[in-house]
Amino acid sequence: MPMALKIAWPVTRVEEARALSALVGLGVIGTLGTWSFLPLVVSRAIADLGLDARFAGFLAAAEMAGGGVATFLASFIVHRYDRRLLTLWGLLLIGLGSVVSVWANQFEVLLVSRAVTGIGEGAVTAAVISSMAGTRWPERNFGIWTIANMAAATLLFFLIMPRVMDVGGISGVFTAYLCLTIPGFLLVAWYPRHRAEPLQAARPMSVSSTPVLFCLAAILVAHLAHGGIWAYVERFGTAAGAGPRLVGRALGSAAFAGLLGGILVTLLGTRRGRVLPNTLALALSSGSLLLLVIHGGPVVFVTAAMAFYLAWVFGLPYLMGIIAALDPEGRAATLAIVMQSVGLAGGPAIAGILAAHAHYDNLAWFGLGAYLLALSIAVPLARLVDHRVTAQA
Repeated sequence: MPMALKIAWPVTRVEEARALSALVGLGVIGTLGTWSFLPLVVSRAIADLGLDARFAGFLAAAEMAGGGVATFLASFIVHRYDRRLLTLWGLLLIGLGSVVSVWANQFEVLLVSRAVTGIGEGAVTAAVISSMAGTRWPERNFGIWTIANMAAATLLFFLIMPRVMDVGGISGVFTAYLCLTIPGFLLVAWYPRHRAEPLQAARPMSVSSTPVLFCLAAILVAHLAHGGIWAYVERFGTAAGAGPRLVGRALGSAAFAGLLGGILVTLLGTRRGRVLPNTLALALSSGSLLLLVIHGGPVVFVTAAMAFYLAWVFGLPYLMGIIAALDPEGRAATLAIVMQSVGLAGGPAIAGILAAHAHYDNLAWFGLGAYLLALSIAVPLARLVDHRVTAQA
């Protein structure tokens, strides 16, 4: 009689340090392709393959669409499917897509291979996010993941990928991502057994419940603002009288400020509740846009850029923490990643309309309104979660 394949995973509990290491490492692998390697794919496709900007953009769109669809579909199964197995399948698809991309000599084949890679990225990210949502301190863990993402992206962009691209071109980019799956397969052995921590909430809320839907809306609105503003931040600098070199330094300083924001999350956690950090993050985002509107010169622009990025990196783990507390099973947190992707993709499109004829103040006012709307949603939800956790304790 044929026997069903059953993998005997080692038992790793979610509160163990090695389990968190696995989640963070796999989360970095799942998101590096979409947010760090993607600009390199587009630029090298134009330079090495002779594609025009439109077709190179199609490659990026295929990978992002694959990731978004996979994450959305995974939200229906992450609460009952073996997440380690889902992660394993995702890594296999990333590897398969990367191998085919290296050897692809037709645009259509390359397009499909990038979509397959994106599906793998979405599967890995969905599994990791849903597992982090069920941990005892999701805000802290999301903060650690953010720090690791930024550190890995910085290491790749400034030290590793320039040399790889000089030697291998676009094939080197695909090969580098393929190599990243190797530690991913090793980390799967440490992936934690699915078990939501009991202190998150009295009872997980349905993804169709009003609080979860409002939280998803807040995440979408905030990321529409962030995606739109950040896409045009260089234009704000030019309007403020900052030259290209100063704008570049401002963006580098903003990234450093963002790293500090992630560190603050890990240190602060939820010891003072969730209302205060969510209020501070969204209020700081709004304040940074007011600085952009007043046209105070280059120094004010640099300050605004740093405050903007600090607020985003500091605030995102707390928004994710709210939705994790509402649904520790992870379905809502997985949908939150979809909302982030939609917002970061749709924000620049809205910004392009609002900033027509160099009217960048319109864009800043849109962002300000979006952040205030997100604030009006997030603060009552944070208060609700704090009350639920207090009652459970």
